[in-house]
Amino acid sequence: MPRNLTRLPLILMKTIVIGIGVSMLVLAFLIYTTPEDNESDSSGAIYDIHGIDVSHHQGTIHWDKVKNATLHGKRITFVFAKCTEGATHQDKHYNRNREGIKQAGMIVGAYHFFLPGCHPEKQARNFIQHAQLTTGDLPPVLDIEHIGHLSDRQLTNDLLVWLELVEEHFHCVPIIYSGNTFYHQHLNDKRLKRFPFWKAHYQKSGAIPHDTWLFCQYTKQGHVSGIGDGKKTPVDLNVFQGSMEELEDLLIP
Repeated sequence: MPRNLTRLPLILMKTIVIGIGVSMLVLAFLIYTTPEDNESDSSGAIYDIHGIDVSHHQGTIHWDKVKNATLHGKRITFVFAKCTEGATHQDKHYNRNREGIKQAGMIVGAYHFFLPGCHPEKQARNFIQHAQLTTGDLPPVLDIEHIGHLSDRQLTNDLLVWLELVEEHFHCVPIIYSGNTFYHQHLNDKRLKRFPFWKAHYQKSGAIPHDTWLFCQYTKQGHVSGIGDGKKTPVDLNVFQGSMEELEDLLIP
């Protein structure tokens, strides 16, 4: 028998070992990537009330297509749209989005992106002037994601200025949106506990932990027909922890 043929079993064995090693490395990568690197929308599947949140980042949205889209077999019930940021900025697509959401028969909400260190009363006035929220809409939302150069207490004091002015104007309790970790690290003040919590909590799989949240943004990598081509432009996916009757009770009277 030629010598090169006698080496064939050894070559095959080395090839198999190398293949197994590569497979194990790939598996380890998939297991240990962070939620941000390997997000999944499966954690929202057990909920009945689904929604999305949008801003100018999604571009021009075709709401007639969004209204017929489904998430885990269920139609989209509500949409939060970015309205304002800081003391002077307005989202350039807010008015168009608000009108399109309403025409599509979905419940509309509006949120303000809070800038720490920027005058909280002026930020509140900016939102009040442009939100146009009315009976049957979701309560206003304060989006807080950064502490800036403020202490936790000063941040809370400024947030309360915004929250209380907006509450007085719209006659309903506003919602606080924040990342789950940020909320528990920096907003752990009993004065904020009466405001419902919309949390961002991304995870690869499994049910969303049932704690004090009212809404949960469970992935920022969702895709919905009518937003871009429905495949490339990402959009945040959300669920409401409650029934349709409970969601309706939450709306601005």
